[in-house]
Amino acid sequence: MQRCKSVRQSLLAPGPAMVLQSLVFTLAVVAASGVLGETSANTELMQFHRQFDREAPPVEVSKGVYAFFGTDYANFSVVEGDDGLIVIDTGWLPDTVRPPWETLASQLKKPVKAIVYTHVHGDHFGGSSVFMEKATDDVAIYAPEGWQRYLNYLDNHKFFLITERVLSQMGSLLEEGPQGTIGSGIGPSPRLGGQTPDIVSPTVSIGQHTTVTIAGVRVEMIPAAGDIASHMMVWLPEQKVLFSGDTLGGTLPFMVTPRFEPEREPQGFIDSLAAAMSLHPEVVVPGHGRILLGADDVDDVLQANIDVIRYLSDQVFRLAAQGKSADQMIDQLKIPEPLASHPDLQPYYHRLDWLIRGATLKVTGFASDITSLTRLTQTEEDRRLFALAGGTPRILKAAKDALDDGEARWALSLATRVLDLNPADSAARDIRLDALHRIAAETRSAAERNYLLTRLKDETQGIDWDTLLSARAELLAAGRDSAALLADMRYRYRVENASEPRYDLAVTIKDEADTYVFEISPYALAFKGEGGSAATHTLSLHRGTLIKLWARSLSWREAMASGAIEYSGPVAQNFASLID
Repeated sequence: MQRCKSVRQSLLAPGPAMVLQSLVFTLAVVAASGVLGETSANTELMQFHRQFDREAPPVEVSKGVYAFFGTDYANFSVVEGDDGLIVIDTGWLPDTVRPPWETLASQLKKPVKAIVYTHVHGDHFGGSSVFMEKATDDVAIYAPEGWQRYLNYLDNHKFFLITERVLSQMGSLLEEGPQGTIGSGIGPSPRLGGQTPDIVSPTVSIGQHTTVTIAGVRVEMIPAAGDIASHMMVWLPEQKVLFSGDTLGGTLPFMVTPRFEPEREPQGFIDSLAAAMSLHPEVVVPGHGRILLGADDVDDVLQANIDVIRYLSDQVFRLAAQGKSADQMIDQLKIPEPLASHPDLQPYYHRLDWLIRGATLKVTGFASDITSLTRLTQTEEDRRLFALAGGTPRILKAAKDALDDGEARWALSLATRVLDLNPADSAARDIRLDALHRIAAETRSAAERNYLLTRLKDETQGIDWDTLLSARAELLAAGRDSAALLADMRYRYRVENASEPRYDLAVTIKDEADTYVFEISPYALAFKGEGGSAATHTLSLHRGTLIKLWARSLSWREAMASGAIEYSGPVAQNFASLID
């Protein structure tokens, strides 16, 4: 065990470890009314999501062991000891966690003596402050070794890209119900607006199998990879209850994700699930999804997950070695029975073809077959194929016929290809929107449904992502140094607008009296660090302005036009046109 400095860190307070994993900020959620009209949802998917109930009481899975399932996006649990309580994960949203927890706390009437995080994803620590209200002064906070790294996972230029994907996948910008989101596949769709989760920073890091006694309860913490490497399972040997964290989700395993988290490795999941089986638990409380009750249920589901992950990862590697593309694998690989019909392996979260594509990318990179190296761009191929087919009108007719024949995915593909060649084609746009409606109504994947409806909302009503995320981004930027904020601008550099020869541009942060240098060329915006006293071209601004620029709540054009940025030199004023 490694002792760490005890810090209670609120997400409202700027600091170097602003926890973007929470992905929760003051968010004005615009409902999706009118997006789908009368379109409903897949009946089977809706039935599956009825198991999640935000008002459900905890389940006493063993004497003194209470699991909260379906009330929040992630499961969390409370273990009663002799003179105190142990909390295992804390959910994501304080307003959702508080009511059921306070009801249980009023019955148990004991303080919280320890909190254990299976891992530091926001949906597993976001309710920490609620539990701390009833904690002892010497409360111990446990987390797997390496947790610090994950607190800052999005503490950089990736914030906007990944946050947009996460909110889309979870359906957080959609109203709840058949016309919007019906859930996330592994839990209810999180309702984020206005809530401010925070983390109580761990005081103890667990780097190896560790046994402790807390309030008279023997607790074993077992490092075991899950959806991130810094992850552990929690085992109560006397009660034979295992808290597996994010190794299970009640659906087809999330061994890869379309958000592309590179550390998710199939073998890590297999090893962790095998370790779980070796304990012979009688109850498993997963990070998401239903609680497994009884040794038979536990063994069946754990083995089924191991089998399907092995099947997919091994066969993807075998076929990749034969030069097969991801598309060819999707055509060939069908999960064998009885795994295909197993109720806990259904594609209510991620689709099978997504897993195959993600696994193939990790095995082969982009070049999965020889045509990956030789093919033309999609746009150029479409242009030539359209000519072979008799022109765009024939393609549009085929797309409309596909819709009429119930082939919405093919219709969407055709209409999108037309729009790639001609974004103003209104007929193609109408077909595309119709196809998005229909796929969303038919899909068994909640994640796909949420992606589709969020895209549909964006294309019909518009989602101003920069404005939506800027308040949270400003809090993040306030916790980073000015050099890091400036360096990130290279990822927003419009190289197509760069026409001047190579030159240096000095940027001074007035409040800090520090000057930094960019090298601008037709190829890249290179951040060279401190210096710049002799630069001909200069900009100067306050740190508060820089924070707004990074957070996209203020554009470079607006800042220069308003005088918030002062500039000198013949080309410095053109800098605003070079940054998205």
